[in-house]
Amino acid sequence: VYAADHIRKIIDHIMGKELIEPCAETVFEHTRTFEGDYSDVVGQEEAKRAIVIAAAGGHNLLMVGPPGSGKSMLAKRLPSILPPLTYEEALECTKIYSVLGKLDEENPLITARPFRSPHHTMSATALVGGSSNPRPGEISMAHNGVLFMDELPELFVEIMQQFNMNIVVGNNKLKFDDSKLMSKPKLREIKWTLDGYENLKYNENVK
Repeated sequence: VYAADHIRKIIDHIMGKELIEPCAETVFEHTRTFEGDYSDVVGQEEAKRAIVIAAAGGHNLLMVGPPGSGKSMLAKRLPSILPPLTYEEALECTKIYSVLGKLDEENPLITARPFRSPHHTMSATALVGGSSNPRPGEISMAHNGVLFMDELPELFVEIMQQFNMNIVVGNNKLKFDDSKLMSKPKLREIKWTLDGYENLKYNENVK
């Protein structure tokens, strides 16, 4: 890889006037730091078993239980048992966060799987992305990672329709002015939670 801070240097390199030294090869190292570790969880054996199966197979998961039963706590610890990002996956995630200007200047390469937990009052644009100045939404930001949708019944119908269209169809259409951008988000996991509403049966543990 040859890096130049000015196009004149590139021309001089091609013409053989002043050669650019190749960049030193960097080793791809994973960042294994998490908000919570799966090994911290005591009890909740059925829920933990479901999470392990979902993590191993890349399945979606719906957790139902009363407030305070541990749904969010379990979801936040899911990334700690997911396989590390490959170099190609890390580049894909880095491109998305680079567009948003959310990269760390000291460590610009994202090496940990994203975990996104948007609030249930978000707009459809915040979830899907787009607007007049097209930006990736929460779906895209969770690419190769986990999208945690808390308080599922509180989401507006419009948001659920947009979410269903983009996830099931597999195309994330970002509309702005008279044009469209299209991306294909790939989520490792989608986690939903429901609090104990009257029309749902539940016990004291998370299902």
